[in-house]
Amino acid sequence: MGGKFWKEGRKVIGEIVPEKWQEGAKGVMHGGLVCAVLDEAIANLIHIVLEIDVPTAGLEVRFKRPAETGKKLKIEAEFEKEEKKIIYIKARATSPDGSLIAHARGKFLKK
Repeated sequence: MGGKFWKEGRKVIGEIVPEKWQEGAKGVMHGGLVCAVLDEAIANLIHIVLEIDVPTAGLEVRFKRPAETGKKLKIEAEFEKEEKKIIYIKARATSPDGSLIAHARGKFLKK
């Protein structure tokens, strides 16, 4: 999708500039692609920070405002908490001015 991610301490940080082909409504990144970017950040955190292999139990995404095409999005993912059989990871997408675009929470089954 054109984004790039990197490890920063115990987080994964990324950025993407949504392009016209990624539009849903005119001038706005398709919501499904916003979900995919958040999911990709979470997957990167699982593999390069936590260094584990776990199946997804669920992914919940909440949208706060549209992600405009042509404007850089910052993506962050970090470990939230661990329970007996589930690991929780959260991610967020923000605009260049720091406004929250969307946030996600992933649940993963421990083996």
